[in-house]
Amino acid sequence: MRRPSWNYRGDIHTASPVYNGPAASVAYDDAGRPYQSTDPMGIINQTGFDNANRTTSTIEDVAGLARTTNFTWTLDSLPASMTALNSTTGDQTTWWIYGTTLADSGVARNDLLRCTAYPGAALSWATLDSNGWANLTVDQWAALPVGPDNEHVTQFTYNRLGEQATFEDQRGTVRTFTRDLLGRMTDDGVTTIGRTPTGTGPILLTSLCGNNV
Repeated sequence: MRRPSWNYRGDIHTASPVYNGPAASVAYDDAGRPYQSTDPMGIINQTGFDNANRTTSTIEDVAGLARTTNFTWTLDSLPASMTALNSTTGDQTTWWIYGTTLADSGVARNDLLRCTAYPGAALSWATLDSNGWANLTVDQWAALPVGPDNEHVTQFTYNRLGEQATFEDQRGTVRTFTRDLLGRMTDDGVTTIGRTPTGTGPILLTSLCGNNV
């Protein structure tokens, strides 16, 4: 059995076992969001939120490892970046970059994921958020490339209906997806062989009907 406690608005504040052994609990902030949890071993995890109730940070094992991850979001509440703080290796940031054009896709939309830049990708016009722009020096701004380096980036294109048409991995291998008139995927084919340790190989076209071409 659990004995809950309540905050001033009548929302549950904590819920702990009644027995005298190790207790697990959850604490809520003033907006009623579960921002802190404590497991039976006493390990505390915390979550931070913005005013739109989006997760902005997580801290695992607050009193021990204090492993912190920060998150940013687009104006459309799509994930923009995830940064794992690490004083030993340096902070590791993954960026999600949105916005397709008719030059690269069959549709121009600002809510479609265009590429994902993983830790190690160089700063570029495509991978900076507003905070990143604010922290640039003049020399950094002048030397900024237009796009991120492909060795740390995956890229996506779409058809006119906003359905994924291709996927390009960090090695430059391109997968092309074919659909029928009802939008159902019928083929998933490697149409471009990227950089591999063993060189190039044959193009493999996998039919979802069970046949390899």
